[in-house]
Amino acid sequence: MYVIAAVLYCLLLLSHAPEASAQSKRPLSGRVLDGATGKPLSRVEVRTGKYSRRTNSKGEFSFNILRGENLVVSSVGYNTRRIPYSRYRYEDSLLIYISPAINVLRGTDGSRKSELIYQKSFENVRDFAFINDTLVVLSFMEFKPRTPAEPQAYLGNALTFLRYGKELKRITLPDHIVGLYEDLFGNLYVVGVDYYLEVLRQYDGIRVREVDPDFFESRIIPLRGKGERSIFFTEMLPIVPQVNYGLYMVDRDSTVSIRTIRNERYFKEAPSDFRMLNAMEYRRAQELEEKYGIDAMYFAPYVRSYFTEVNYAYPHTEAVQYFDQMVIFDQLNAWIFHHDMRGLAIDSVPMYHHQFDNERYKGMVQDKQSGRCYAIFTKGGGTFLRHVSPMTGAAGHPIRLKNRFPRQIKVEDGWVYYVHRGLETGDTFKITRESLLH
Repeated sequence: MYVIAAVLYCLLLLSHAPEASAQSKRPLSGRVLDGATGKPLSRVEVRTGKYSRRTNSKGEFSFNILRGENLVVSSVGYNTRRIPYSRYRYEDSLLIYISPAINVLRGTDGSRKSELIYQKSFENVRDFAFINDTLVVLSFMEFKPRTPAEPQAYLGNALTFLRYGKELKRITLPDHIVGLYEDLFGNLYVVGVDYYLEVLRQYDGIRVREVDPDFFESRIIPLRGKGERSIFFTEMLPIVPQVNYGLYMVDRDSTVSIRTIRNERYFKEAPSDFRMLNAMEYRRAQELEEKYGIDAMYFAPYVRSYFTEVNYAYPHTEAVQYFDQMVIFDQLNAWIFHHDMRGLAIDSVPMYHHQFDNERYKGMVQDKQSGRCYAIFTKGGGTFLRHVSPMTGAAGHPIRLKNRFPRQIKVEDGWVYYVHRGLETGDTFKITRESLLH
């Protein structure tokens, strides 16, 4: 009897095997485009598990895939792109961009224009900014490295204003500078270790005045974009790994939340971690609730992190105003979100420029004149920029800067400006600019 039952069971499994196999597969099609040119790419391998296809002359591919498996898109001379199944589980057709890889052996591009625009033999450039047609240079005479007894310090600081290479004004500053900060309305601030100064350009000349630190940190730094009747801002929740984007409506004198970006793993673990708190940890969570006004449960992973040794990454987001839209780059979850100037969500597209193999992503800068966004990378001792489209997420061809170890990289009207110094002993930090066009 047992033998007969076993045989019947096997027959039953065999009868359902093709059906089960068929249910585990589904069709997938799409096109692969060059992130630099937007043109279709042929002979690109699109692979998922043991199944793969190569794109045709139109960049198209189509085949059956197993459900739940990630997609890998690769081609010679391009960065491999990996797409989790969760990204396309509800999609039957995909539009995929891949980007040219960095070839450090190619060296610099000698065809691009490059020129030195500021250098002094007696001082070093710390930072710089542009106010209309005026170049503002923050400099220092002496730098003291950090020691166990004292923090690092920049001494002998000054602010120099130049127009078309001619010096207009020079202002002496306190010690311990950090850098310059320009707000949404074109106002310039000097940031120190424990002070803030606003740069004022008035009819009677240029001067600086102190700004209340609480006002600067709570009212200036959070601003991210502005419309005719709206101001976009961001809030960083203390300790809890979450970032809130909001909108202040000027004509209504009210604020609304438009986007919340957070580490989902942290919040998923919060309830179970809260139940595991001991008496001392529970009191600590309650103290944090009273201090920040956030439910004690959401502090549980943080309170227990010392014991669990879990690294809960804080969401890294960047927001830029791109013409009539606000664009939020969610690095942690690899999405780009678009909002109109009323705060309403328009669209979202995947981002991938921060995940290239063997390339270290360092941040993003925007050309204020054109609105174009550029991602900064380092590899093999070189620094590179790529144009990134906020509308599609496509990342373009790498542009290598000619000087090593650049600092304070900024883009202005099609030129990339940065601070650097040569390898010669005694060389000072200076400002160089390079054209982003050939």
